[in-house]
Amino acid sequence: MEFLADQYSTLTEDMCDLIVRAAQAELKIADVALPRANLRAIRLVDSRVDARVQVADILGGVGREIARLAEAGTFDDDLQRVTSEMLDFNGLWSDGSPLDVLYERRPPQYIQAYLDTLS
Repeated sequence: MEFLADQYSTLTEDMCDLIVRAAQAELKIADVALPRANLRAIRLVDSRVDARVQVADILGGVGREIARLAEAGTFDDDLQRVTSEMLDFNGLWSDGSPLDVLYERRPPQYIQAYLDTLS
């Protein structure tokens, strides 16, 4: 996999190499080897001319706004309603956190369909 990122001064070629090596390094927890990322390279592109990075920026901004609203105690905003299906049931938020509350109030419907395939 190659990761595309917007160009910015602190993400140097040396830093990209360090990130790639870290992603490929063996990681064990309680003597259990975890899967490694198949990250081969990080390529810096100009977001003004690469639509993939522009879309990622938009999605990142939407996610940040949803989280900001939840942190402020808003859980039924139009943006939150239309994007609720995008929340991942494997989200890395803590129990009782604003994102956990948001998820519990409107769990995505795809989860039930997925769970039905397991039984």
